[in-house]
Amino acid sequence: MSCGQWWSSCGIMVCMDRKRSQLTPDERKRRALIIYIFVMICVSFALEFTILRKARQERFAQIQAQRQPAAAPAEARPHVPNVRLVDQFGRPFDATRFTGYWTVLTFGFTHCPDVCPMTMGVLARAYDQLASTPTELEGVHFALLTVDPERDTPEVMRDYVAKYNPAFIGLTGIPEQVNAFLKPLGVVARKGEAPAGHAHHHGYDVQHSQVILLIDPEGFVVDLFSPPYDPMRIAQAIRSHR
Repeated sequence: MSCGQWWSSCGIMVCMDRKRSQLTPDERKRRALIIYIFVMICVSFALEFTILRKARQERFAQIQAQRQPAAAPAEARPHVPNVRLVDQFGRPFDATRFTGYWTVLTFGFTHCPDVCPMTMGVLARAYDQLASTPTELEGVHFALLTVDPERDTPEVMRDYVAKYNPAFIGLTGIPEQVNAFLKPLGVVARKGEAPAGHAHHHGYDVQHSQVILLIDPEGFVVDLFSPPYDPMRIAQAIRSHR
């Protein structure tokens, strides 16, 4: 290689060497310090990125675990109490009537102006979701237990549930029986006072828990749904538990 070629190919190196040789000792120290700081910043960013990525992965795993909780042991689940109720045809309905069936059970009253009709509509749509494959409805009951047994007689319940689906079960009983059924399941119902000018017994409201329960063929509560309800999710839960 000729001197000219060497100069041409290494000109940058020579230029840099020349510039470096022109630096004073203090300037060299400052340059080294700047390079050191720059390297440390890069290392810090790399470490922070690694730590944050690991934290995100752990958080994602935690969320996934929360979305798929382990099933509680049977002894920890509520069981339907052996209380004698009656259905919309006046027939006895106790804990044995839950045996052998998957039961979707909700609570409400026929004088409810808005929430209960919406809930019953959700159950009707969940029923229709399963009805698209007839075998999925085999061994499945949908039921409403009134929290207002004083007004909701079997005849009233029969007309009410039939509006949503003739296959639905309407349950009632004397107040003591209904309360004895609600309490072990954690369902609360409280009769309100009649508004002014409506002192007769038909003028009151009932405050109650808004919940839908899925009960297995052994009478244990295996799933619980709270508002806002999703009929597709309820239907899918029935499929997945069976």
